[in-house]
Amino acid sequence: ALAEDPSQEALLRLLQIADPGLTESEFLMDTKRKSTLRKLNLLIHPDKDTNDKQATERFQSTQSFYAKCTLCLGKDAPRRKKHSCSSPRSVGLSLEFHVKDKWPFLDPGTLQPAVSDIKTPPGKIIVEKAIGYKCINFRGAIAHGRKTERAFTCSAVIADNSTSAAELFDKRGGHTKLESVEDIKLEISTRGPVVSTSFTLTREFLKASGHADYFNTSLAGDRHSVLIVGWELSSLGEVWLVRSLRGTVDIPIAIYQFSIEDEVLAPANDFLQTPWQDESKAFDICFSGVDGDWYSWSNIDVHVSSDKLKALFKILDCSWSKAVAERKKRFLFRDESKKARSRWAYLKDIEWSEEHNEWKISARFCE
Repeated sequence: ALAEDPSQEALLRLLQIADPGLTESEFLMDTKRKSTLRKLNLLIHPDKDTNDKQATERFQSTQSFYAKCTLCLGKDAPRRKKHSCSSPRSVGLSLEFHVKDKWPFLDPGTLQPAVSDIKTPPGKIIVEKAIGYKCINFRGAIAHGRKTERAFTCSAVIADNSTSAAELFDKRGGHTKLESVEDIKLEISTRGPVVSTSFTLTREFLKASGHADYFNTSLAGDRHSVLIVGWELSSLGEVWLVRSLRGTVDIPIAIYQFSIEDEVLAPANDFLQTPWQDESKAFDICFSGVDGDWYSWSNIDVHVSSDKLKALFKILDCSWSKAVAERKKRFLFRDESKKARSRWAYLKDIEWSEEHNEWKISARFCE
């Protein structure tokens, strides 16, 4: 079958190697197709015969062929409308995507707990929690809408008594288990990275990938959580782009390989109520009903009560005249209904507004 051109019929014949009784109607069911692929992978996995030098190449070719054939499944949709594996949710998904394409401010270097600070090799649970916190840090930056000043660090990973990423997410608003490749792609492209807790780190993968430095190699042969940040088409076919325990390199892992999709989790929390800047400098303002995106503004004018003005003076820790004259005292404009949304600003002027019977604060944003 691998010698044929990618097609629906060729893929059916390939999967019938693992399940000779697989019918066309069953084949058109996404869950059945994937479960049969897993059976096939077990049959041909390189670990089955370490003396077969072509086993790894044959295994990788099978994953590539499967990915190419699945791209052909939608071409004859009019002939099999009832069994189309495309859902309305998957329409519009691109062939390639990376979270930085949509959120270019994401800084992978500062959005990961420094697990390298742990002196002994972290175990499976520590790895899973570290990847979970990395996911939260990415999601937090997305909620903030720009690079953050705060992020969960190695100390948070060590102090947290959670025993899984699911438990970690549940403590912060819950989690969602993603059941299909389409669900995973949709989640990544709309809300941010997700965590695979089922990826199996094989010795063959470590040897062939050249990315051993990014994993805890003591977990070879066991589960090793990874963060999925996108996908692309490569010489191996369709692959996930993942980040591991260390480094900021995108590591390609073929879709449906190494059990990576068996358990993929996403935090349910959007983290819009989590502050990602210095709270001690936060000046909360109601932005509900404001026209336009205030993140794109250069200046801002707001009207506040006398009590609110006193709160600003306390944040600035100086007189308003000195703050205006020196323009060195920064404070943080923050949306009181979405504490993740905040921007640094300098005070420009303060004056009494007879029209509003309140103080008018004028400020200029720093970024």
